[in-house]
Amino acid sequence: MVSSLCARAAAALLFASSMLMAGPALAQWRVAQDRPSGSSQRIDVAVVENESGHRLRFYSDDTENVRALFTIRGGFDSMDPGACPTYRIDNRDPRRVTFEEQRCRILPKQVEFTLGKTGLNQNRELKRIMNGNNLVVRYRLGSGIYRETQFTLSGSKYALTLAVRDREVGGDE
Repeated sequence: MVSSLCARAAAALLFASSMLMAGPALAQWRVAQDRPSGSSQRIDVAVVENESGHRLRFYSDDTENVRALFTIRGGFDSMDPGACPTYRIDNRDPRRVTFEEQRCRILPKQVEFTLGKTGLNQNRELKRIMNGNNLVVRYRLGSGIYRETQFTLSGSKYALTLAVRDREVGGDE
């Protein structure tokens, strides 16, 4: 009886120490300082990285647009420069990002796209991201192969509220 109790305690201690040594979880939303392309200064950016190494960042630019930067993991893969990605929040219909009005800009390892103007009360897509559970990004590689990756949206509301400030002035109408 005593030996089985000691064995259980040792196993619990080993499990707890392995969890502590595992390092920080990658799927945690956080706010970081960054100087995105085209920005004149360092700004707050909401960031999440998933377990497969893909990263998603959101911020407000100088023209009050909500911008997203999706970066694929390291390696030899590169994005197809002629195909903007799609994203899906929870079980909603996928949203296609388009090149219209420069809403999509593709680099070899990342794509930058806009979600519309700031104003947390008016930006429906941003509200869905803040209140959703997960976001799936589907993109095409330069080789023509499509890939998908998923991000948790748990904790996104706090990080996005800090990084994408509501610049609207005035009260309720």
